[in-house]
Amino acid sequence: MTTPTTPQDNKPKADTAFTFKGADGKTYKLPAPNENAAELVPGEITHDAIMSPDNEMAQLRLGFATLDACKPTPAAMKALRSLSTKAMIEVLGEWMGGPSGSSD
Repeated sequence: MTTPTTPQDNKPKADTAFTFKGADGKTYKLPAPNENAAELVPGEITHDAIMSPDNEMAQLRLGFATLDACKPTPAAMKALRSLSTKAMIEVLGEWMGGPSGSSD
């Protein structure tokens, strides 16, 4: 007898790398956001994002600061920066915990 699946069963594990397609069509990985990143992101950036949830620039600043703190590979960052601004922001949002969890 099999156990029924739940929506949580389809979510990636917290420590699973996030994948996205670069402008070159190749798949790249970003490290999963982790608690260590919170120790490296200045409180001012987090404060601004929390206190101004409608301020997209504050949210982006927090997203990129968190990504930098997770130390992605140079190749993944180069691929991310090679995307259009719209695509790069979508990947960042999904990486931060957006609806799909992966842009593949």
